[in-house]
Amino acid sequence: MNRDIELLTDMFRDEENPFGTIIETGKEDHYYSSFGIHLLKEFENNDHYYHFLLSVVGKFQELDENQKERITNKMGIFPKTIIQKEIIETKKKKTNKNTKPRINMKDDY
Repeated sequence: MNRDIELLTDMFRDEENPFGTIIETGKEDHYYSSFGIHLLKEFENNDHYYHFLLSVVGKFQELDENQKERITNKMGIFPKTIIQKEIIETKKKKTNKNTKPRINMKDDY
């Protein structure tokens, strides 16, 4: 369904867009940032925000690595930490049957 919506909006590019001209082009970066904050306030519930975000992140792969890292940090997306149990095998001392017992001279009874 999302692909169908993309095709529909591509068809309207040359003609009148059903949403009108919402955002101006050629503005400073802070304009787009404040416009995004304004859009966030317009969403009535999380479902609307989810569908909007799902359509916006389509160009995420086109960003450079620094921009991707800043966005993932802002969203709290971190790689999952894998905790593995460390298995330590203890080697038993080999006892030689031919050795004599040692006298403990350090113990003072």
